[in-house]
Amino acid sequence: MKTTFCDRCTKEFIIDIQVQKLENNIEKFYFTCPHCDTQYTSYYSSVLIKRKQEKMRILQEKYNNIRSRDIKQAQKLIKQIEKLKKEIDKDIKALKRKFDN
Repeated sequence: MKTTFCDRCTKEFIIDIQVQKLENNIEKFYFTCPHCDTQYTSYYSSVLIKRKQEKMRILQEKYNNIRSRDIKQAQKLIKQIEKLKKEIDKDIKALKRKFDN
């Protein structure tokens, strides 16, 4: 269990991640200070983001299986993984901008 200190009331508490369903199958992951009810958003996710993350996991497994046998293919996989990672980061930031404002 992870603990943190609240920025508002400065009391320590255990982080309990909760999920709130938003529009269009978007999920907000957050935790709340039990002392003062200050809410902290961890991140947002969507079906599209989850698909990209799954694709990235598959590519990572392929990379792990061939990295020492086929350097060229491993380099291609790394580029694909990096591209997906950037796309996911961009998608998460876009959701954060949309829902945090």
